[in-house]
Amino acid sequence: MSEDTTTTTTTTTTTTTAVPQVMDPVYPKKPLAQEDKINFFKAYISDTPYTETIDLFGGKYSYTFRTLQYSERVDMLRQVTMDQDNGLAKQNDEFFIRVQAYSTGLSLIEVNGKPFASEITKENYKSEDKTKTYVAARAELLLNWADFKTASVLDKRAAFDKKVILLLEAVNGENF
Repeated sequence: MSEDTTTTTTTTTTTTTAVPQVMDPVYPKKPLAQEDKINFFKAYISDTPYTETIDLFGGKYSYTFRTLQYSERVDMLRQVTMDQDNGLAKQNDEFFIRVQAYSTGLSLIEVNGKPFASEITKENYKSEDKTKTYVAARAELLLNWADFKTASVLDKRAAFDKKVILLLEAVNGENF
């Protein structure tokens, strides 16, 4: 009695396409300054927002950001939920774009040394449109900028957020 065995060999060729290297435009391009660590730590222990001004064009233009309060994040998510209930932000992409615009609109406090939307706050914002809170109103100002300017502020906000994370890690030790 003989057994018939068949062996099949499969050859798989994998092609790797080089992914272009994207320069990470975020902080820190240099080590964190001790003054930044101290200011961050003071903001942390006093439960106040940490703020920082980020320069563009060699200091000819700037954005000032602050960290958000937890209640503002809740307000932001409530606004996105209202958007979804009203037929907006139904897809993931739309949802994330809104979250990014809303959080940046809340975090941005100055543009080139001038207050940004300081009159639009939770306490004083009034609208007849019940689907729009102060969160959407602040973001709407950003979304009406030229695309390259909006991209610039979003990029700098991402840099600020990354630096905040690095500062939190830096001050977490005993002797920062």
